[in-house]
Amino acid sequence: MNEVRSQKSEVRSGFRPDDFAKAKVATRKLRWAGLIAAILVYLQCLLGGLVGSRWALHQCFGGSQLCDVMNSHIIGVFPATIATLTVVWMAWRNVAFDSLLRKLSWVVGGIVVLQVLLGVATFRLHLQVEPLTVAHHTVGAALFGTLVALTTLALRESEVKSFQVRS
Repeated sequence: MNEVRSQKSEVRSGFRPDDFAKAKVATRKLRWAGLIAAILVYLQCLLGGLVGSRWALHQCFGGSQLCDVMNSHIIGVFPATIATLTVVWMAWRNVAFDSLLRKLSWVVGGIVVLQVLLGVATFRLHLQVEPLTVAHHTVGAALFGTLVALTTLALRESEVKSFQVRS
């Protein structure tokens, strides 16, 4: 009887019961990876605001003042970008995730690529084009918000998977 019920649930959902347990573990990992990425992006936003508000790039190139602030922001790009792309990869490779969660991960990937391109352009133009600088900071805030949304969805997804495993 249980075998028939298990086969029916597998046919109906496309997943075996043990797939839900694996998906629960994957969503727990995604939730933590999303939280870490969101924190790193938030710290980058703070450093970026400090760079822009104090014109650290000009002062660093002009007389080596505020170079620590500028270098911290540039070095901080790598952990934030790697963490964000890891979240995208984790969500993309697991087909058991909700389609909204997977689509949102692609949005995050697109935003992070746009953010890096804007950052390079802002750096090359020495913060001279103010709308570009504002766009760079705005896209960073959008990236942070999207990562928070993705992490929240992963949290909800893990609660749903937990319920399905118990049922």
